[in-house]
This record gives sequence, structure tokens and C-alpha cells, in this order.
Amino acid sequence: MSRLLVILLLAGLLLAPAASAQQPGGDPFAPLAPPVPAPPPEPAPLQQPATDEDEGLSSKVIWLTLGVGMVVLLVIGLLIRRDLRNTVRAGRRGRGRRSGAPTGAPSRTGKPPAPARPAGARPRPKDAHRAKVKAARKQRRRTRSR
Repeated sequence: MSRLLVILLLAGLLLAPAASAQQPGGDPFAPLAPPVPAPPPEPAPLQQPATDEDEGLSSKVIWLTLGVGMVVLLVIGLLIRRDLRNTVRAGRRGRGRRSGAPTGAPSRTGKPPAPARPAGARPRPKDAHRAKVKAARKQRRRTRSR
């Protein structure tokens, strides 16, 4: 198999120069055809007088674009501010809940909600600690605002 491949490769190499000799003149050693003369140069285009249309955007359009951009930025800022206020207000309303789901509804993790404590039951140590931290935070806010 390898002998056949070598023979085909050698035959291809030997026939390649014969194929290139088949040029229009027939003689590979004939002189090259004379070069094609260069086309005559084209005349330079005439300069047209400048008009008001070639100046680009007018100052009115630029000021209008800047004004619209400022209005868009102002509206975006107001929307962000309103959303922030709504978020803070919602956080104050649902003080005990973190997930925002109504009591008794399953949480995002799929675990059932913690059962509500009876009115006379003692608070858990974790809840007592949270209450102390919350009271201290309220006190700092009161003293800071004065």
C-alpha cells in the first residue's frame, strides 16, 4: 500500500512541470507579454461651495438632544428614589418576617413555617437577644437624631 502511495506521489511531482508548460504560448521559456499601458489619469473633481447643509447638526438639535437626555436621567432617578422608598416602607411594615410571605405560607426553601407561640409562652433565647439588639438600635437612633 505504501509503495503505491509513493509511486502516485512521484508521478504527480513529475507531471506538475508538464502541466505548467501548457501555457498559451506553449513555450515556458518565451518572453513575458508586454505590460498593459496605464489608464489615463482622471481629472480632479471640482470643489463645490460649502453650504449650510454640510455643517452637521445645528445648535438647536444639539440643545434639544441634551435636554431630552437630562429629562430621561431625571425620570430614571425619580423612579429609583420611589422604588427605594417603597422598599424601605415595606421593610418597616413586615418587621418580624424576612421572606415577605404571609404567615402560614410555605417559604422559598420549601420548609413549613415555624408554628406561632402561644401568648403566655416564654420567648426563646434567640428571640430575647434580637429584642435586646432592636431596643439598643432604637435608643441609638433616638440619641443620634437630637
